[in-house]
Amino acid sequence: MTENPTRRRRTGRLPGSRSLPPWSLVAAGVVAGGLIGGGYGLLKAPAYTATSYVIAVPAERSDTSTALGFAQAYGRVATQPAVLAEAQQRAGVPVSTLAKSVRTATSPDAPMVAVSATSGQPARAAAMANAVAAALTKQADASKQATHVELLQFSRA
Repeated sequence: MTENPTRRRRTGRLPGSRSLPPWSLVAAGVVAGGLIGGGYGLLKAPAYTATSYVIAVPAERSDTSTALGFAQAYGRVATQPAVLAEAQQRAGVPVSTLAKSVRTATSPDAPMVAVSATSGQPARAAAMANAVAAALTKQADASKQATHVELLQFSRA
């Protein structure tokens, strides 16, 4: 068998094309991700979150476990329409804005409720968190004689 020197071997590439280094796909992905992330950061409006804390304090005929239980309950009640309606005037925003912007969190081992509000303006976020915390303490104050637990604002946003 004779070999034909004019015949080219097939390489699977188009004639005249060059191959790219194997790391080029990774580099292109990093550059594309950086550009997309940077564009998102420039176009996305900033959001600020402010948190106000309230604490449940046991009265003379109560104990800390009762205060802890009521703190958990008040954490769930804080975002209900009755509390938000009380807070809307002080916050200067409608109830619907409070409902979508305010979140609460409680601790399983401390009688404390964290009331957080998010807004595009830091002062508005603080005003909403403080207003809901104040409305919650006012609502809890109305039932203090029955629950033997007092809710106090621990720190303002």
